[in-house]
Amino acid sequence: MSITNAPWYIRNNDLHKDLNVELVTHEIRINASRHRERLENHVNLEAARLLEETDITRRLQRTKPFELM
Repeated sequence: MSITNAPWYIRNNDLHKDLNVELVTHEIRINASRHRERLENHVNLEAARLLEETDITRRLQRTKPFELM
């Protein structure tokens, strides 16, 4: 990692642990669950409809909150 000036053979997991930094996938899950909570309690019914899981097609670029959790 160029920010820490660590040698190339240091594992990313060790860097995250030593620097007390969460993994990106963990942060995405946290933000997706917060987004889902906001949509569930939203006053606009159209925004709440974004949580509908009908016609689920598997795709590479996941954008719905339930696909990210």
